[in-house]
Amino acid sequence: MVAERYCGPVPQIDSGFAVAATNVTYRGVATYQCYAGFAFPSGMPTETIRCSEDGKWEKLPVCLASSCPLLSEAPHAFQTVLNGGGRSYGTVVRFECEPGYFRIGDPVILCMSDGQWSSNPPQCERAQCPILPEIENGFVIESQRTFLFGDVAKIQCHRGYRLEGSPVITCGPDQEFLNVPTCTDMNECSASTCDAASTVCTNTAGGFFCKCKEGFEPNFDCRPVGDLGLSSGIIPDTSIKVSGVEAGYGKNAVRLESSNGWCGNVPRPGHNWVQIDLRAPTVIRGFRLQPVIRSDGASAFPISLRIHFTDDLTDTFRVYSDQAGRPIQFRPNPDSRSGVSTVTLQQPLEARFIRIVVMEYVVAPCLKMELMGCSRQDCVDKNECMENNGGCDQRCINSPGNFNCLCNVGFDLYTENGTAGFHIAPSETGLKDDDVYRINKTCVRK
Repeated sequence: MVAERYCGPVPQIDSGFAVAATNVTYRGVATYQCYAGFAFPSGMPTETIRCSEDGKWEKLPVCLASSCPLLSEAPHAFQTVLNGGGRSYGTVVRFECEPGYFRIGDPVILCMSDGQWSSNPPQCERAQCPILPEIENGFVIESQRTFLFGDVAKIQCHRGYRLEGSPVITCGPDQEFLNVPTCTDMNECSASTCDAASTVCTNTAGGFFCKCKEGFEPNFDCRPVGDLGLSSGIIPDTSIKVSGVEAGYGKNAVRLESSNGWCGNVPRPGHNWVQIDLRAPTVIRGFRLQPVIRSDGASAFPISLRIHFTDDLTDTFRVYSDQAGRPIQFRPNPDSRSGVSTVTLQQPLEARFIRIVVMEYVVAPCLKMELMGCSRQDCVDKNECMENNGGCDQRCINSPGNFNCLCNVGFDLYTENGTAGFHIAPSETGLKDDDVYRINKTCVRK
């Protein structure tokens, strides 16, 4: 009988230990496991050896120190090793994002005993500037956009205001916009905007007005005629007032090309209106309208409108009328392709406050609109002689901004009390149209 081969006690290994053994004779099996932080090159959690026929244990397994894989690149992040070094077991790494970025993921990761990092490196994403700057008398273009660190936004001032600073602002690292400009009132009068011979320029907040001098009347043939700023936003939200609103169709959406549009909430003709403050008397040549596509897909639009206007809200609004004094009712005719209706006034009007009144409508009193016009810069001579001969007794001579009365041969112009021996009655002044002798207008015999 052959003696059983004996391999001796289960041998120990560096950085590991035997977890089990069947026996220590031929064909006996010993199973090993590495200590925490060490691993077999094979990557297996355990390895085994056998007692061979010649009475020796097979080659002992080797436990090597665990090493984590290379960390993937983390753009815009700073890495700080808090413990250990390299990629060895127990290494602790902290990640911090550059200014203007925020972290997604764990800030600290650990090289674990199994040779794997506790989690993937975090990502650094651009931070958002969530609050747009409030610019008095100005606004941010494309305000519905999301602005991230490094993004730029453009600023535009409202009508009648000048930009002081850069028109471009940048989303900064502290989630606030940098270098925000201001909008200051533009004094159009200092730029000789109005014709000095026929007008007196009056500057207003956000506008100007060329007031006609005595003897002149407004020249409505101003240039250039264009949009007055509802669709572009240069007319501010504060300049828009309405009779009321239906939920979901607010007043500020009354601008042409807006997404929603405005809808009034009074189901009666003539009770829904939009009022625009142009900041100064402005010549209106017409307006454009768009229908409002409602949430149910229906198209709502006015089929007849009136225009009311005034220069002062303390005064009664005047109604745009024909020469006979009859209110004009506009009936828009939309373009078949664009759906935009263009209405041109037969006679331009000049006013600061313009009110568009919806008289009749389809589905609901809704609209989107833009006013068209220009700022008048001069006046034309008023020919006073055309009306009642200027009040002159005999001859009226017109001149720019003025007129004079002349008399025929044999008559003198009554220039003062007592001219040619004729005296003003004690009950009269000589300045009223029904006085017997009117200074600088009546002709008396020499």
